[in-house]
Amino acid sequence: MDYTVSDLTIMPLLRVLRVLRIIKLVPKARGLKLMMTTLLWSLPALFNVAIVMLLFMYIYVSRWDPLQYYPIMNVN
Repeated sequence: MDYTVSDLTIMPLLRVLRVLRIIKLVPKARGLKLMMTTLLWSLPALFNVAIVMLLFMYIYVSRWDPLQYYPIMNVN
């Protein structure tokens, strides 16, 4: 079978449709429904963890002094 460029442009759409099939199965599969509700309940906590991590990274980066580690950059 010989594929052309125009045939391969539809591949990302097919991948998206394959992922959307799982969402269609959520109401029927009890375990999958439980996992999705657990994920939805944990999203606010994950958001809080991400905010705290970003805050720590901001503090760490703002305290870093490049002249302390690279004195050759000091032009004074």
